[in-house]
Amino acid sequence: MDKSARWLDSLSKYASILEAVGILVAMGSISVQWAQENRLAKAENAQAVAEQAAEFHYKIIESDTLTDIWYSFRKKPGMTPTQRSQYRALLEQYLILQENAFIQHDSGLLDERLYRSLESDLKTALANHDLKVLGNDFDRIYTQEFVEHMKQLTAGP
Repeated sequence: MDKSARWLDSLSKYASILEAVGILVAMGSISVQWAQENRLAKAENAQAVAEQAAEFHYKIIESDTLTDIWYSFRKKPGMTPTQRSQYRALLEQYLILQENAFIQHDSGLLDERLYRSLESDLKTALANHDLKVLGNDFDRIYTQEFVEHMKQLTAGP
């Protein structure tokens, strides 16, 4: 092989190495961008869940009647049918909010720390509220996975 052919062969090998390095750099850049987008998506989901929770709690605290119904349902056996319906609606909405957070967390879209806080609140709510008011609609309203999760939370340690 003459000198110019060896030089072209060497140049070709270096070009292949540079191409491989370029591909690795591009893949690294894409990976970093993907991680940043993932963190942003988690932050947006956390914000959305926080807004939903705030809206739910605001509905309760803006009305003395709803506050009384939500926090003392088990302590007031003589509630009117309207109050029972209001309580049921509040409980359904609360559990839908919690189910949404559960699904997002299960999909990896919600921060672990935020979810643990919501899960702790759910555990307290399950202990303090009367799920029987949902009757036979319980399995129809919520996903089987969320129903199983609630059963695990109420089963104890």
